[in-house]
Amino acid sequence: MIVIEKIATEIVAQNSNPGIIDIFLGNPADTYNMGWLYKNIKTMCDKSFITQTHRKGIAVGKLFGISGISCEKLLASSTDYEHVVFEISDREFIKLPKYYAKSLLKTCNVIIYDYIEGGSFLGTSLTQTIEALNVKPKNLYLHTTGYNFKETSIPNCTVLPNANLFALIIAQAVDERTLNTEEAGVLFHSILDSRDSNKFKYHAFLSVRKPRESRIKMIADLHAKKVLDDCLWSMAWSKKDSYLKYEFNNTPNIKTHQDTAKKSGDKNIKKFIKAYEKKLPRQLPDLPSRFEDVVTNDWTWGENVRWGVSLETFTLKEHPAYANPQGFITEKTFRLLLNGITPLVLSAAGADAELRRIGFRIPDFGWDHLSGGERREAITDFLIKDHKTKVSHEKYREDSFHNMMLFRDTDFLVNLMIDGLAHIDVQ
Repeated sequence: MIVIEKIATEIVAQNSNPGIIDIFLGNPADTYNMGWLYKNIKTMCDKSFITQTHRKGIAVGKLFGISGISCEKLLASSTDYEHVVFEISDREFIKLPKYYAKSLLKTCNVIIYDYIEGGSFLGTSLTQTIEALNVKPKNLYLHTTGYNFKETSIPNCTVLPNANLFALIIAQAVDERTLNTEEAGVLFHSILDSRDSNKFKYHAFLSVRKPRESRIKMIADLHAKKVLDDCLWSMAWSKKDSYLKYEFNNTPNIKTHQDTAKKSGDKNIKKFIKAYEKKLPRQLPDLPSRFEDVVTNDWTWGENVRWGVSLETFTLKEHPAYANPQGFITEKTFRLLLNGITPLVLSAAGADAELRRIGFRIPDFGWDHLSGGERREAITDFLIKDHKTKVSHEKYREDSFHNMMLFRDTDFLVNLMIDGLAHIDVQ
């Protein structure tokens, strides 16, 4: 049996990322990075989590509970922890004093995880930090939500099959999770009956949130072809010169992306900004929360939206800051699947294949081998063409119902997070 324990670190509110113990067994998650995203997971999944980990031969928090053990106490201990693996986030590991970090890797079995940002640090700062330590780890494991993070140059290091937290985040966020199977079936079939009619209020759903270059380019190209007016879309945008820490539209990240967009030489982006800048930020209707585009759900989207475009976060191998491409599937995609909407995923190559691998049914649109601009152009062209032809959605009904019901399967959702842990071998 493998035992997983937590390395206790100083929690910095809204900055520390949660691990397996924090998410499934720990205290309320409000103090963690985006903790409100997964605050109901423990209540919803703790029994399934305990049952499944035990079945996989994994004990969690058996020795040190939900609090864990500090790095100082761990390294000072004379106890043999041969079959214990200690988890710590990439952010927290990078902040460890050099002596602690070096000794930890050299003497202990360690999992370094990133379940929130898809492994964005694992290809950059983390690799550089470990290389600078000049130590061969005893047994190091990397566990992330990045579906194309598969290898590393770190010696004696295993990249575990990726986890996925965001399907679970979406499932735990909707009040309808308490419906019984029959009630859920009635709700889902009513949505799919409406979709079968092929009469939609909106051609596409596009939750842009941060105006990243790839996202605003798609919006701008749809605007140029007069398709955007028939879409349900939203976009964050700052109207202030100064930054407000807790106002999403006025955070530095938003301002940086929009300043980049305003400097773009692309003619369609220029036309879009000229037409819409005074109307931004744009929120989805009737959703007052500043995070309305994250986990808030509206079942009328399934009835009213023909296509859903999930504008995911990704980088490509050409990106100078990343040793590996970064692509991970977030609430942007899973919220569409929950509502019976077929997602058109703008991400790195392989996003559709990853969704199929974990159990969802996704049509083959012919662009899953593409990334970045090529993938964006393919999806944009598809939306423009279908704006006239209007493909029937009745043929997707069975697959859509299957996808919707997966969000009711707690064991399935929990397994998306812990399946990779079964590949740990410290024998």
